[in-house]
Amino acid sequence: MSDLSKQASMVCGTCSQPLNRFLPMDADGAFTGEVEYRHRSDETDHEPVPQPAAEHFAADLDLACDFCNATDPVWSYRAPGIGSLAFDGDDQVVHEDDFGDDWAACRTCAHLIERGMRRRLLDRAVAAFGDPALRPGLQALHAAFFLQKRGKRRRLG
Repeated sequence: MSDLSKQASMVCGTCSQPLNRFLPMDADGAFTGEVEYRHRSDETDHEPVPQPAAEHFAADLDLACDFCNATDPVWSYRAPGIGSLAFDGDDQVVHEDDFGDDWAACRTCAHLIERGMRRRLLDRAVAAFGDPALRPGLQALHAAFFLQKRGKRRRLG
């Protein structure tokens, strides 16, 4: 995986939601050199307008808990370099996503993180997304988060 941790956190200039970084690949599996930014959810009515998060006041950002999607995150955790790869039917990588360096957590998820209650955090995430089939992917994502987590949590706002 490329070094994703050196990229600035981006948000949408229209809705102030954090954006995921997308690195498309060509048919041979090589990165095209392009960078696309996408909303975390397909439930938007506009294309993303990428802007560095540092250009926005924290109070203007439309943040959500990165673990359960609650709309009231209060803590931020540093966990750089986490991403995912998507494969086609021939097991060839077709794109890479970057989830950013900073992970927002609501009060409940932060409590579970601080107590090391990984299974309960996973159960909460699966319930929030409403699809038990997502459990293995979320479990892998959470494992990466705990491996990459650096330093102490920081209060948002």
